Amino acid sequence: MQYFVMLVSDQTMPNLTFLTHLLKTNEGLLIFLTTQQMKDIKKVEAIISALNYQGEYTEILLEPENLKENQSILKENIKDINSTFIVNLTCGNKIMTLSAYLFFSQISNASIYYLPINSNTFNLIYPRIPRIF
Repeated sequence: MQYFVMLVSDQTMPNLTFLTHLLKTNEGLLIFLTTQQMKDIKKVEAIISALNYQGEYTEILLEPENLKENQSILKENIKDINSTFIVNLTCGNKIMTLSAYLFFSQISNASIYYLPINSNTFNLIYPRIPRIF
């Protein structure tokens, strides 16, 4: 199974861009890492609607300011660690980003991406390609 993991925040364009590109040629289950505040304003539903996505997805509620708790939440909710995970860290807050990075960088089949400000290219930040000097 392949999973696409998105961090949810007020900005939705990085997730829409990433998922639009991925869903053209790939199939997978969407996992949205979100907070209660984003859930209350239906940010995930807005992304799903904008994509006209008809497939499966799940939301995992993270604590916006609790790194340790988020590690436990991710461990409880993500059991299929032998699958492939494609993670977009562009959105969310700093603690959510660190939580996701720490968790998914321990999974051998994970690829983690980030879209820098003023860029139109998602950068692979894990696994890093070793430099040869």
